[in-house]
Amino acid sequence: RTAYPSPDPPPGDAVEGLSGDVPIDRVWRAAKAELAKGLPPDKKEALESLFRSEIAYAAEPHHMSLRDMDEVEIIDGFDYFVAGPGFTALVNCLAQDLPIYTDCVVENVDWADSKIQIALEDGRRCTADRVVTTFPLGVLQDHLRFDLPAAAPPRSGLPPVPRSRSLFTPPLPEDKVRAIMRLGMGNEEKVVLFWPKPFWDESLMYFRHPRRHDFRVCHVYALTRKPEDRGWLTLMTPPPLSDTFGAGDDAAVVAAVMQVIGEMWRNPPPPAKSYVTKWGRDRYSRGSYSFIPVGATLGDVKKYGEPVDGRLYFAGEGTSLWDPSVAHGAYATGVFSAWDVMQALRKPLPSQGWGLRQYEERYTPHVRQLEKMKRKPSPQYVPLQVR
Repeated sequence: RTAYPSPDPPPGDAVEGLSGDVPIDRVWRAAKAELAKGLPPDKKEALESLFRSEIAYAAEPHHMSLRDMDEVEIIDGFDYFVAGPGFTALVNCLAQDLPIYTDCVVENVDWADSKIQIALEDGRRCTADRVVTTFPLGVLQDHLRFDLPAAAPPRSGLPPVPRSRSLFTPPLPEDKVRAIMRLGMGNEEKVVLFWPKPFWDESLMYFRHPRRHDFRVCHVYALTRKPEDRGWLTLMTPPPLSDTFGAGDDAAVVAAVMQVIGEMWRNPPPPAKSYVTKWGRDRYSRGSYSFIPVGATLGDVKKYGEPVDGRLYFAGEGTSLWDPSVAHGAYATGVFSAWDVMQALRKPLPSQGWGLRQYEERYTPHVRQLEKMKRKPSPQYVPLQVR
């Protein structure tokens, strides 16, 4: 797995002439200027592509802070993992024997009394002793901005959320709201294309255009080798290009993508199938995954994930100090929030599946290695067990 920020980064060597909380593109420019000295134009283009391909956040580099990117944790295991028929298979497995209610859009979470009242848009109400909220960061930001003295404009191209009612009653503590609002919600979109007969090298997983930095082309079949995955290419697009998705029709997006494909492979046929995501304009996501922008810190992430009043718990990739922006970060924060709820209700922790014994047996060697390196282990490195 790739590297992510540590929650307690020790003071590191500062980039000469730059303080910690600066946009990372300033560091890029300084590094590229030094490395590109004497290089021919084609090598400079390759260097530019290399710098941009190293970013694992769905945001433009001038929005991203250098401060919390200097201390990383290397996670053992596979670099990539494809969840068989999709994440639905994992969700269905984890949801076995659980009461799951779908098509229930939450309008308000009222925690004023001893029992928490959850109002749904269709008029129904639910009652709970404890609540774990997993609203995406972008959704929270579009609602919680009304709880600040000066409401900020909406971050996405969607119409603003109506001011009719706050998402939480009473509002969340102001320091928590401000921490949430300081964080960034990225917007990586994907264009999925299918051809009956592949025209690319099927042994390669990634392709990049040397002069176009707004596309990464992923070929899943190179990893899975499953017949049903042949013929598919997935293009991952960061901002600012991804911010235009949904503003027009999908055909225009596919046409723009095919211009790049045509420069990478000569005379490709039009795709037989295509799909364009619009996470940034989806009212239930309002972006893809979080990042730490200039002006924010890991302390804001920690404050975002802290429980409120011992009854409201917060989970999701945006609350993960160790694994933000990825599925296992979201999954682990949900598991640990569930543990916190069970302990608060004085319920016994499970002895199977997510039991502490399995956790300790699996990660004791990893923890010992980290201790030798004088590094702190993450409590969120937990095994995903699918029966």
